[in-house]
Amino acid sequence: MLAIFPVELGRVALGAAGAALAAGVARHAILRRSRASFPVVFLLAAAAAAMLVLAVSPDLFAAFLPDSRMGRIRLAVAGLSVFILVVTFESIRWTQLKERYALLWVVPCLAMLLMTAWPAVMDWLKATFGMEYASSMLAVVFVTMMAAVFVLSKNLSRSEKNIAQIAQRCAMLESRIRELERGGLG
Repeated sequence: MLAIFPVELGRVALGAAGAALAAGVARHAILRRSRASFPVVFLLAAAAAAMLVLAVSPDLFAAFLPDSRMGRIRLAVAGLSVFILVVTFESIRWTQLKERYALLWVVPCLAMLLMTAWPAVMDWLKATFGMEYASSMLAVVFVTMMAAVFVLSKNLSRSEKNIAQIAQRCAMLESRIRELERGGLG
């Protein structure tokens, strides 16, 4: 009986911490409705839910965890992909991110979800390109980063060109104003 007591006490403490965290997250979400902190609120709500599930039934939580190391990696990648998708869609919703830039995040996340949901895709990549799971995920991340850098560099170049044209127009207008002021006074 004494050996079980610390385990039960740990579950009670975990449940209490999860309930307190859930209450704090709910209070923050209801009272503040802060747009900027949505990803943090989402992450804290997920942590509170996990703590409550672990406190109520550790066996239930263990049923969802894969037995193999690769299965746990796939689960972590899928969770991260879903989190990034949620943050991306919320950023679009609150007009913090334009749709054309969101595609740089949505497409790779969907590709990662596809690879985690269907291991046959990974087997095909392995057979076709000789890539293992980790190297194929790294390749997806690398291609995503290169695409993002390219698109952002292209937009930066376009913005610099527009700024130079606006500065030239502004200088011409200032010159024209000075001419008109001189002509009107003299």
